Amino acid sequence: MNRDNNLIREVLYSNSEIKPCGCWELIRSDQNHTGHRRITIHGKRDYGHRWAMVEQLGEPVPTFRVVCHICDNPTCCNPDHVYLGDYLSNRLDQL
Repeated sequence: MNRDNNLIREVLYSNSEIKPCGCWELIRSDQNHTGHRRITIHGKRDYGHRWAMVEQLGEPVPTFRVVCHICDNPTCCNPDHVYLGDYLSNRLDQL
């Protein structure tokens, strides 16, 4: 894990309320209509779950891929709770 990934993880963790289930729920950030929250890291504003995926991959989320939650908690930004999917798999997972 490189220094940027450590910084991302630290910012996400320190701006979250840690739940017993392991979710890191972002606090003090704006929330959209689906419950996802955004946070600014390195001067760039993006959703917490997308930052968690960047921390995992070490690079931006690929185009036409979405970040899905294994915990089904839209405010969660725990890097261990997200995975890369596509639009169809994400929709099917929501059913």
